[in-house]
Amino acid sequence: MTVTGGGGGEGASVPAGPEHQPGTLAPPGPEPATVASPEPSAAAPAGPEAALAAPASPEPRPAAPAAAASLPLPWALAVALTGGLALTAAFPPIGIWPLAPAGPALLAVALWRRSLRASLLAGLVFGLAFFVPLLSWLLNVAWYAWLALAVAEAVIFALLAVGQRLLLDLRAWPLAVAGWWVCAEALRSRWPYAFPWGRLAMSQAGTPAAPWAAIGGAPLLSFLVALAGTTLAWALLVPGRRAGPRRRALPLLAFAGAAGLALVGALLPVDQQPLGTPTAVVAAVQGNVPHARNLPDLLRASTVTVNHAAATKHLAARVRAGALPAPAPAIVAYTGG
Repeated sequence: MTVTGGGGGEGASVPAGPEHQPGTLAPPGPEPATVASPEPSAAAPAGPEAALAAPASPEPRPAAPAAAASLPLPWALAVALTGGLALTAAFPPIGIWPLAPAGPALLAVALWRRSLRASLLAGLVFGLAFFVPLLSWLLNVAWYAWLALAVAEAVIFALLAVGQRLLLDLRAWPLAVAGWWVCAEALRSRWPYAFPWGRLAMSQAGTPAAPWAAIGGAPLLSFLVALAGTTLAWALLVPGRRAGPRRRALPLLAFAGAAGLALVGALLPVDQQPLGTPTAVVAAVQGNVPHARNLPDLLRASTVTVNHAAATKHLAARVRAGALPAPAPAIVAYTGG
């Protein structure tokens, strides 16, 4: 066995006695001191001591580009609340349809770099801000039906928002999150209530983007609206000071392209009839279910019938007076909503 001596010797062979046998205790004594050689020889053979040499310091790497940090939780919840209200305002009766992309945009900002638990809370706040006012017409049935359905839809939305938070870690997350909106709407339309209210496409009736529904239905239109929102979120999340001009310009160009793609739907050749196609004017008469606070009054059939009769007489009077553009309605359709 070779040990290093305290006097700086190279090493001395010591006969193995009982005190040096493995498993036996050596008598107490001063611990040997190791004196390092000031200049190690270049020709020293490699041995176990070489493995203990300090690793070479790694070369400095270039700093990664700055990424937007998450908002403090109170601010994130305020952003989620604002996003839900903005999306509600895009639907009738307010009907400010350009606000529709603001909902997906602000939700993505609120979920950015959040924990899963905080993402669940932000999704719940967004869902309540969206569904509670959107479904307020259910007050005509009963207040508890309104609140029960609005809260249930908000809870389902909050659970799905956790999935959106996971998608935000992807490189192409604006596309992934836009697809998330389509999948979330498809799920809500089938489970658990088969309740499709609140789809992004429903906010675009009569807008330049509406003709896209003739190409790909409501899913395509919802995707385009959501894509405009997620690219807007991308532009908001790019740091301003440390990001280069190209990195700042790319999200803005993506948002302009997504918004332009949605609006170019007005140029699509849909709903065009060939010359000479026969047409007919249809008049719609809505009976207007009474604004009741209980189910028996709501289902009173005589009220709807009286409303139908009164509206039909008013329509006939306007036709006779020439108040409506010619030709006169050939069909009258009655609804009870």
